Amino acid sequence: MKNLLYLSIILVVIGVIAMAVGTITVTYPKEVFSINGMHEVTGNKVSNYFVNFFGFAIFLFGIGGLLANYELNKKEVRQNG
Repeated sequence: MKNLLYLSIILVVIGVIAMAVGTITVTYPKEVFSINGMHEVTGNKVSNYFVNFFGFAIFLFGIGGLLANYELNKKEVRQNG
């Protein structure tokens, strides 16, 4: 049971870190066509949604593990009937 708890906490922490990294915007040059040829224009910004999405997925797996640990450690088990 403690292994599930530790693994879930680690997954939650990794997920939060990955979501924070995924919100960092990256600036890169872009090639723009003009009359005189191609020119590089700077200042194009994009967020890293790929890392953000997988960070959120890892975070949800960690939360699911914590909920499973809570449910398994309940003292009283209720059944229908």
